[in-house]
Amino acid sequence: MTVRSVARAVAVVEFVARNERPAPLHAISDAIAAPKSPALNILRTLAGKGWLAVDEAKAYTLGPRLAELAGRAHVYADTRALARPYLERLAQRTGEAVFLSIVDGDEIVYIDAVESTHPIRYAAEVGSRRPLHCTAAGKVALAMSPADVVDRYIAKGLARYTAATITDGARLRAQLRRIRVRGYGDARGERVPSLFGVAGPVVDPSGRLVAIVTVAGPAFRIRGHEREIAGPLRDTVTAISRHLTA
Repeated sequence: MTVRSVARAVAVVEFVARNERPAPLHAISDAIAAPKSPALNILRTLAGKGWLAVDEAKAYTLGPRLAELAGRAHVYADTRALARPYLERLAQRTGEAVFLSIVDGDEIVYIDAVESTHPIRYAAEVGSRRPLHCTAAGKVALAMSPADVVDRYIAKGLARYTAATITDGARLRAQLRRIRVRGYGDARGERVPSLFGVAGPVVDPSGRLVAIVTVAGPAFRIRGHEREIAGPLRDTVTAISRHLTA
């Protein structure tokens, strides 16, 4: 099943991308087989979000948002390829599952994973999403975010997933300060009971967060060993970040 308005919006972007010159409303309307009024609504929405740009003649071209997303996709693909051998070595050193994630809005998204060889282990599919305030990677992302971003996130409310989930803004801010000092974050059964994670940031030459590496596994193996994991984790994110400068 497809949503017609979404399908039409995709068709608009594809038509404009193929067109050699800026496309006027009537050409776009004909191309997507839609009346001018709904076609214009789609165009205004896409232009308002930066997916399209409109000139003085009311003709449309691709907008800056698409270039931004294409650039991000290129960076993330390069980062994933660069990081993969380091993730594998980290998994071997720790014996636990290792994940590479990026930030997308108010969530982190796993873009690569190396499974643990233990019979009891944590597994998550590439492409799956997690909240920020109750995951090690998410807290690292928040710790490296501007204060207004953190304020907005907390103001939306901190959902409780387990008895260990931090739902108090002051407590979360205190954790974020500790993460900035020590350079890594952790989560202890805060989204999934008995699941522990330790995460560190991958940054570009300007210090901007590019990705996050997480080591995760059952509490009975990780509890009390977070600092031991943090050492190899720091080595890993430092090595990946260093290669991003090349």
